[in-house]
Amino acid sequence: MAVGKEMVKAEVGMEEKEKWLMHYSSFHQILLVGEADFSFSLCLAQSFSSASNIVATSLNPYGLF
Repeated sequence: MAVGKEMVKAEVGMEEKEKWLMHYSSFHQILLVGEADFSFSLCLAQSFSSASNIVATSLNPYGLF
């Protein structure tokens, strides 16, 4: 039984091929905490051709909001 993103793709008739970058799959839900300059999240998004499964955060070390 398809759920979520897979169900939408099945309804539209789209098949998405899974892509791997080392330990990370384009089918994983990825949370990157304290990612600094977002270079790693950018690398993953470019490798997967999408960032829809990635959430990245950064901490402002200077205390400016």
